[in-house]
Amino acid sequence: MNLAYYIFLLLIIFLLIFLMKKNLKVSPKKIKAYMMVVMSLFVLRYIGLFLLCIMKDGRFVYMLKSLLFLNHLAIPLMILALAYVYLRWDKLSFNINYIIALVLVILYGATMFTMKGKVVFNPIYGYVIKIYNETALFLGSLVIIGSLLIYCVYFLDKPHNNKKGMIYLIIASLVVILENVLYLGGLRLFPYPIFGDGIFLMIMGFAINTFKKW
Repeated sequence: MNLAYYIFLLLIIFLLIFLMKKNLKVSPKKIKAYMMVVMSLFVLRYIGLFLLCIMKDGRFVYMLKSLLFLNHLAIPLMILALAYVYLRWDKLSFNINYIIALVLVILYGATMFTMKGKVVFNPIYGYVIKIYNETALFLGSLVIIGSLLIYCVYFLDKPHNNKKGMIYLIIASLVVILENVLYLGGLRLFPYPIFGDGIFLMIMGFAINTFKKW
């Protein structure tokens, strides 16, 4: 097993637990539940990735397929929430995020249902699930994240927004896009993209900290 990969997975899980506790304490009611759902998606993904490393029997590995690619759902949902926080659009109903989230959840569920794959064993990382039409999944995700990135850049100069937070959000989005492009190009340090997740979770931590000032 790659020790660095193993440690990174555990660090992300611990970071998620910390952020979830903090979110419950300080986040406004209208955002708290949404944040918990998004972070729960990340938790499920990293539990799935961790299980791939330690499972000895590959018969049930394929059942984890829908968990392993939850970053393609969780990251766009997180961008929506963080943009709302940093743009400080208090007069805009947060419920629109729930509507968009429902559409993305349905789209992700349909994608995972139709996409097939295979399980392979890697002596360094354990079991890995390979999606046959992986390029389509990643390209679709890049289109969504890219569109949200343009949205963030367009409203960067909006009056009274948290410009520093918006810049962090734009950088995190660019990192995820770059990581996914490199992944599609065959440049993969780990079997799944995970660095962008870590950066987004740190940005979420910054956003939650701002609630103490509201």
